[in-house]
Amino acid sequence: MAKASDLNVRLGLIFDEKALGQAERSLRRAGDRLTKVGNEMMTGLTLPIGLFGASAIKAAGDLESLTLALQSQTGSAAKASEASIS
Repeated sequence: MAKASDLNVRLGLIFDEKALGQAERSLRRAGDRLTKVGNEMMTGLTLPIGLFGASAIKAAGDLESLTLALQSQTGSAAKASEASIS
């Protein structure tokens, strides 16, 4: 029965542990860089978009609140709008 080392030599699959270690380190570094890019994208792009959305929702709520307050004072939004124009 052939040994694993004989089989590697016959098939040309000689693995150099040093080369494999270098490849592993290189892949780890690439993975670390991709993780860093992902984190930077999250804080630089996704977070501001989320904050903008939250402020837009708050502004819409504030506008709705003001509209309801005007309606309660004047009886309707149309009357409130006419009163603010004149």
